Amino acid sequence: RVEAVPVQPGQPVRAGQTLVALDHRVLERDLATARADLLEAQEALDELGVAGGAARRLQLEVELRDARARLDQARRELQAFDAGEDTPQVERDRAAAELANARAALVALRNDSRRRKEIEHLQWIYNQAEVKHGEMVPIVNPSEKDQDVEWLLRNDMLDKREALDRAQLSYERSVRAAEHRVVQAERALRDLDRKLAAGGMAVERAKRVAAVSQAGAAVQQAQARLAALGDGVPEVAVAKAQAEVLKLEGILADAEAALAEAELVAPFDGIVEDIQAVAGGTISSGSAVVTVLDISSLRIVARVSDIDVGKLQQGQQVRITFDAFQGQPPLEGRLGEIPLYGSYEGGLTVFEVPVIFEAGDVPLRAGMTANVYIPLQIKEDVLLIPVAAVHSDGRDSFVWLVQGKGTQRRIVRLGIIDGVMAEVLEGLSEGDVVRVPLQGPVGPRGPVYWGG
Repeated sequence: RVEAVPVQPGQPVRAGQTLVALDHRVLERDLATARADLLEAQEALDELGVAGGAARRLQLEVELRDARARLDQARRELQAFDAGEDTPQVERDRAAAELANARAALVALRNDSRRRKEIEHLQWIYNQAEVKHGEMVPIVNPSEKDQDVEWLLRNDMLDKREALDRAQLSYERSVRAAEHRVVQAERALRDLDRKLAAGGMAVERAKRVAAVSQAGAAVQQAQARLAALGDGVPEVAVAKAQAEVLKLEGILADAEAALAEAELVAPFDGIVEDIQAVAGGTISSGSAVVTVLDISSLRIVARVSDIDVGKLQQGQQVRITFDAFQGQPPLEGRLGEIPLYGSYEGGLTVFEVPVIFEAGDVPLRAGMTANVYIPLQIKEDVLLIPVAAVHSDGRDSFVWLVQGKGTQRRIVRLGIIDGVMAEVLEGLSEGDVVRVPLQGPVGPRGPVYWGG
């Protein structure tokens, strides 16, 4: 039964913070009952004198030998810990080395020129096959031979495309696996750092001391049982008593685990996304209770068409705005690694380009819409006119230059066009007035135009 849910969806939480608390009283009662039942079963087994003949004696001798071996192992681990082996600091050093190796492997994979050249070669082969096939497509009324050639070229093109896709997917999977290894190594290192900060050395030594004590007690119990071995007690009765003890030990272990897990805590810093539990309700084993998002690595993925992706470069500076924060100054960012392949969607190939940025004090949330502005060309102090003022006759671009009460057709040479304004390289001077065809009231000869 759920006792308390001290968090809400959207609330930030720290690692170790309580998310859901279960009813401890029921679990504590179950634990006390399991301990009492196990103690009673152990006493019943002791009363039998753990007897049972030669087979029982052999079994107890094996148990005593195993108990002594565990005691020796526990003592060696304690001595090794006191000597500085397998301490949290040593584990931390190993984790740091593992993180360095994982990062080095990721960098080596990303810089693997052989893989890149292989993909580029397959891309070139596919492009050649696509061009050959494309030459056969426009043929009007193709002959049977032309149809056969087109069919063969099409199959060849598809085979080369499949080989390219396989190579690209294999490389991408290798990169993702290497990135996952880096994330796991970083998380393991953070856990060990928290462990050291919380006094992990003392806790680990206490565990090893407790293990030595428990192993010593097990040796003494095995020796006592072997010494008390006698005749006259049926082996069946002893076996039943031992089976009962083993069963109750399992129940006790389950009760201890249930009590230890009665408080669900956040495994890392993050944001509560969803809660499936309510105070006073019940939950079942294995069900999802709370979903926590790790926002330490928020990222933006810009979807760029194949028409524009060739103009982008890794590390290129960008500006980022968010629909949820109108008026907020744009954030600065840069483009990550440009992917080697895209996905075909609705007649257009789209490439998912990662954008690296620092959120700062902006309270971003997963799933928000981001607008990424990627400047491809920048010019200053240029002559601009509205794109709507530009006309074309199929050969030249021209505008209608206002002169007095009339207009004159003037050919212009344009530079950068952003879709709204156009740069004029030749044909106009600053101060010239051009006619912009703004739709107005319709007269007997068509729409009325205003000059602007």
